[in-house]
Order: sequence, then structure tokens, then C-alpha cells
Amino acid sequence: KARERNYMYLYNFLKNIKRIKLFDVFKHNVKNSYYCFPVIFKISKFKRNVLIKKLNKLGIGTSIYYPHPVPRLDYYKKKYNLSKKDYKNSSTISDQSIMFPIGPHVRFRDLKYIKKHLLNNMKEMNLC
Repeated sequence: KARERNYMYLYNFLKNIKRIKLFDVFKHNVKNSYYCFPVIFKISKFKRNVLIKKLNKLGIGTSIYYPHPVPRLDYYKKKYNLSKKDYKNSSTISDQSIMFPIGPHVRFRDLKYIKKHLLNNMKEMNLC
């Protein structure tokens, strides 16, 4: 319940920011684990990495899932003759997403802190 509550708080804050894309987890056939809060930023990988560094300096934990998608790994590219052009979603998620914590240890004041500093840094970087 805490994870879901935290997820919904961030979702409602971020859903209308135009440089952000959120996963549609409210379809009838989708079940969300509320493990973390994934955000896809419509920005370059470089800018995403700058944003991560700024947030981390402020004590905001972030993660990237996964920094090297399978189609980019040499072993799989060679073995299965993979082309990264055929896997645009994995590249987008790898290069443009940030995962935020929403576990039961994350309190409301923590979410407000994340919200405030995420928005401030996005404005500073001309991302919204």
C-alpha cells in the first residue's frame, strides 16, 4: 500500500509535464508491482545523466534499468545478429529513463523533496 501511495503521488505530479513520458500502468490487463517509479525523459542521454548527478548530489537516489540493453551487447549482437534499430524501446528506456525510489521507507516528506528538486533542476536545465 505504501509503494502504491508513493507511486500515485509522483504519478499525479509528473503526468502533465511535457518532457516526461510515464508508463501506462492503468490498463485493465496490467498489474504494477510498484517496485520503483520509472520516468522516461524526452531528452538526450547526456542531459539525463547530468540530471541524475544533480539529483544524487542532493541525496536523491536514482537508478537506471538497464544501462546496456541486450541488443547493444557484443555477445548478443554477434550471436543473434541483433540490430539496435529493431529494439527502440530498450534503447529509449536505457538512455532516457530514471527510476525513483517509492518503497515503504520513502516518506511523504521525501517525496516532496524529490518533487521540489526534480522540478527545480528540470527548470534550471530548460527541460520543462
